[in-house]
Amino acid sequence: MKNSLLTTAPRILLGLIFLVGAIDGFSFIFTGSHLIHPPTSDKGLAFEAGLKAAGFFWPLMKTVEMVGSLCLLTNKVPVLGLAWLYFRPSLPSSYSSISY
Repeated sequence: MKNSLLTTAPRILLGLIFLVGAIDGFSFIFTGSHLIHPPTSDKGLAFEAGLKAAGFFWPLMKTVEMVGSLCLLTNKVPVLGLAWLYFRPSLPSSYSSISY
């Protein structure tokens, strides 16, 4: 019982976090406004604007997040869901140190 709770709770929590992020991303795609927009630095906002301006990249990233989170929440192939979330489309970390 205890082992089941230790594996189920993080899986559900991680699935919910990515599901909320995917829903917020699709909300922006369809309505043009975010449901949740936490305070972000100017560089973070510029990076997000660049992802959205790419056209295909923002919907692709949010679709991958949605599929991965649904795999975790439904417990159907959760390992595949984790792999999708880990290898989702994103820029390498070396690009985050670029100053504008």
